[in-house]
Amino acid sequence: MSSVAPVPFSSSALPPSPAETVVSQTSSKAGSLADEKLGNPWDGYEDDTMPDKVQPRPVRNMRLQAFSIYRRLFSVVFITNMGIFISYAIRGYHSQKIALVTVANIFVAILMRQELVINALFLIFCSVPKSWPFFIRKTAARVYHLGGIHSGAGSSAVVWLILLAVQATRERVNNLGTSTATVALTYIILFFLVGIVLFAYPALRIKRHDAFERVHRFLGWTATALVWAQVVLLTNDYKGDKALGSALVHSAAFWLMIILSSSLILPWTHLRKVPVESVVLSNHAVQLFVDYGKFISHRSFVRLLNHRAGPHPVPGSFQRFSTDPLNEWHSFATIAMPGKPGFSIIISQAGDWTTEMITNPPKEIYVRGMPTCGALRIIPLFRRVLFVATGSGIAPFIPHIMSGKVDHKLFWMAPNTRATFGDPLVNSVLENSPGAVVYDTRKHGKPDIIKITNRFVDEFQPECRMQQPVGTVSGTITVMLACLNSPGTSVVRPLRTSCTRCLSRIKTPQASDTKHLTDAHERKITRLQHLYENKLDQLWKEWHSLMNAELKRELREQRKRWEREREREKEQERERERKREQEESTRSLTELQLTHDKIELLHKVTWYKENISAASSLDIIDSIYRRRLDDTLPPGTQSVLSAIINGALDEPSHTYAYSRQKAISLLDSTLQTDEVDEAGHDLYRDCVDHIPIQPYRQPIDLKEG
Repeated sequence: MSSVAPVPFSSSALPPSPAETVVSQTSSKAGSLADEKLGNPWDGYEDDTMPDKVQPRPVRNMRLQAFSIYRRLFSVVFITNMGIFISYAIRGYHSQKIALVTVANIFVAILMRQELVINALFLIFCSVPKSWPFFIRKTAARVYHLGGIHSGAGSSAVVWLILLAVQATRERVNNLGTSTATVALTYIILFFLVGIVLFAYPALRIKRHDAFERVHRFLGWTATALVWAQVVLLTNDYKGDKALGSALVHSAAFWLMIILSSSLILPWTHLRKVPVESVVLSNHAVQLFVDYGKFISHRSFVRLLNHRAGPHPVPGSFQRFSTDPLNEWHSFATIAMPGKPGFSIIISQAGDWTTEMITNPPKEIYVRGMPTCGALRIIPLFRRVLFVATGSGIAPFIPHIMSGKVDHKLFWMAPNTRATFGDPLVNSVLENSPGAVVYDTRKHGKPDIIKITNRFVDEFQPECRMQQPVGTVSGTITVMLACLNSPGTSVVRPLRTSCTRCLSRIKTPQASDTKHLTDAHERKITRLQHLYENKLDQLWKEWHSLMNAELKRELREQRKRWEREREREKEQERERERKREQEESTRSLTELQLTHDKIELLHKVTWYKENISAASSLDIIDSIYRRRLDDTLPPGTQSVLSAIINGALDEPSHTYAYSRQKAISLLDSTLQTDEVDEAGHDLYRDCVDHIPIQPYRQPIDLKEG
């Protein structure tokens, strides 16, 4: 059966890829894929913004992974048993009481895998009306996690068996009634149950599924027979004066073993080799049609517990098939077609057995038990459901699509849909699923399924989303093995095909002579498959290491970018600090210069006040000059006049004293010549008498002082 389960709306980061979709309409009942291609309504989904997570990652991991509903049920069963276990250990109950609890746990573990019990539980929980509040329907839908009760009871039985072995050994050593045979059987059963539990560990079960199935079946049957013997021996040890038969009739463990054994035997009473009609859809898939009514009982209680209103299995159920009943069984979703008796299954290429079914379609096949409810049985609990199917994972959804009782939206992602599954099947799906979206991965590549599903959720607003597990180790390995077995990707499939063709071309009497050839090919195929499986494991580990290395490299690059950003910010801060200091220095210098200018101006004002008489002296010089202007002056007199005027009229500054001294020296040198007349001497006297100019005081040097 395809592993499908309702999942919460969540997202995870998957690598983006090109996206293009094909939308089907109910009006297109046949034809090619081109008739259905009406455009791509999901363009740009890669740019959609994913909604924020409601809870932090640690909380989500604890709630959805560490403490999933399956593990919660397991914990409830196991912790309850441990509480009773501690009580029994403290009180020191005898072996018969401990054996009763052990048998009770084995009884519960087996009943949780019995078809009638599973169907009855699904019938009860899935009868909740759609009108009831959503949280009630959501809680009822969790019935598909009942496997947690099975594993919890089985693990608890091992712990109880350990206590039983210790107590029985103690009683045997102290001669308290337990026989040696009982003690020996207890240890043998413990060994078998430990082996069953170890092979049932998820990682080992996925990696070695065939071994798990055989260990579970054969060790389970052997352990059941040994438990029967142990119950009889313990009853005999503690029967007292009663007859053994009477003691067994009054023993609870005896009746539990009767029901337990009946539940194990009942499915095998329905073992049938039934005719099937095989339709090869492609070299990747085959469809088998089975007449349901020919091999299943029509008694009323079976009809009730199997939820059948007619000769059809209920949508969401699966059936077990085999070509070797004692060694391996394979579960497939049942596809009931309205108006037709029986059901069909789709087998896609995913391993040796499925490849053989496609290469050599069977005419008869073994079936066991009855169709049993699976996770998709809960779909009628919800008003609107979004189906997300990949490849042959469409099979479990088809019964619900065909029934027309569930308001749904379908997103089907598969390579070469029509070439793989055939026009009749694809057309029937599209006709009964309005607005279905078929995505051809061979043509458009793999999409970001998280983002495109989120687009569907926003558009359709479903109450529940049914989707196959994505991104798990087992799922990835299965897909890779399927690709390796497909033509053109490895030598496994071509070798097997060539063997079959070679055998078919040889005449029947000669076929036995070529058996060694086909056997050699089969051995070679087996070796190659083991080689590919080991190589896949190695590639998977290398992929993980590469991803870890890539993640570490990205983290290092991110850290370097952060450091560079911090350095740039520090450099910018230092630059801003330098600019602030420069502006502060400029402002201080400006203020100092203003202070200097004020002091110098003050000195000048003071000088002007002290030398106010200079103005009158200049007036005198001017008047002398004007008075003598019209006279004919000798050149020497003109020189004296020019020296006086040039020295006295200099702008008041720190060079004034020097200019005046220069004027006086000019006068002295001029008077030594013969060219100076009486008028020149008069000018000199006027200059000395009427220009009492004081030397200008130098301003204070602010930088020095």
